[in-house]
Amino acid sequence: MARQILNWAEAHPRFRDGYAIGTGRWRALPFAINVLTHSRQRYRRNLRFYADDPTIRVGGPTYHWVRESILAGEQVLAGAGDDATPTLLLQAEEERVVDNRMHDRFCELRTAAGHPVEGGRPLVIKGAYHEILLKGRNALSRAPRHR
Repeated sequence: MARQILNWAEAHPRFRDGYAIGTGRWRALPFAINVLTHSRQRYRRNLRFYADDPTIRVGGPTYHWVRESILAGEQVLAGAGDDATPTLLLQAEEERVVDNRMHDRFCELRTAAGHPVEGGRPLVIKGAYHEILLKGRNALSRAPRHR
């Protein structure tokens, strides 16, 4: 059903370029309901950045963005077996923005093609939210070091 809605919206610019259902323009949300970071300090700092420069605020995705991101994800999965590039895939255990099942599927496809990702599956960073690369040394210290 989502695909039908997105395809319909794509043909109607007024909807295509509008925020997808359930989203909207940027607004400061309470720290307790954010799904991006565990760090109050980082969250407050980001709010200050947004207050200083409103042009960097990012609201919810448009219907067009959602549609394009789904298509891009499908392309990645379709070509996963052809990619032999050494890959370490980090995954946030408490991810609420990205669908971790697609990470798992990508790893399955790479393994089936004989090009598994490092460790054969995503490296899950326990307790991490979406901004996984901003977690700091403690969370990322489990990632293998490649030289």
